[in-house]
Amino acid sequence: MFCSALLDKMEKVILVDGYVSPLCFCAIDRAESFFRNSRHYFHSVSRNIESSKDIAKDIGENLFYTDDDLYGHIRMICSKRHGGQSINAISFKDKMEIAKELHFDFNAGNKQICRLLKMDIQTVTALFPKAF
Repeated sequence: MFCSALLDKMEKVILVDGYVSPLCFCAIDRAESFFRNSRHYFHSVSRNIESSKDIAKDIGENLFYTDDDLYGHIRMICSKRHGGQSINAISFKDKMEIAKELHFDFNAGNKQICRLLKMDIQTVTALFPKAF
């Protein structure tokens, strides 16, 4: 991906915030062809789902995360907000807040929320009724 543009053919160097732009040394079309979408790219580069969410938002794409991705996010929430407690140890009210975040910010489905937070399906369905 890198060095796909020949340096000796560079006519003008483009600087962005004091750094040479990737457009100068990377064939962007060729680099984009290596990845199916922004999630695939960011999964290859990093496991940080918040960043992949921001990238997808910038390019107008909706992402759907795996259980593993969301479970890692839930563990981070439990670590930061609840002093490292496990998912099973947090209160029902806290689980409801996490469920809302998963649903609205990370496009998690009702069954996925039930699996990850070990909540009853009727509770989650009442919180997020399916639109017909």
